[in-house]
Amino acid sequence: MKALLAGLLFFSVPVYAADVESAAVLKAVQGLLDGWREADPAKVDAVLHPDFREVTYHLRDGKWEFSPVTRDTLVGLAHKVPKGRPVVVGYFQVARRAQEQQGQRH
Repeated sequence: MKALLAGLLFFSVPVYAADVESAAVLKAVQGLLDGWREADPAKVDAVLHPDFREVTYHLRDGKWEFSPVTRDTLVGLAHKVPKGRPVVVGYFQVARRAQEQQGQRH
């Protein structure tokens, strides 16, 4: 009986840890999506790691280019997304405009 209880405990701890980790990841993703949907930079800021970096890959004029986005840039763009707009569509529209503006400055 003790062996059975020890075995159950041994296998349940990793499952519990995975559940806790999964819940934390889902909470962070939900916070990011809510921040974008509500155009709330504070919510976006609250869930992003201090060292966050996003790198996207775009086809521009027939040539593939990397486009890095810093944490501060992403948080700053959050207030520009129209409230209630689908998250992905709103983000890409704002990001495209920001990249176009950066290209005009060079």
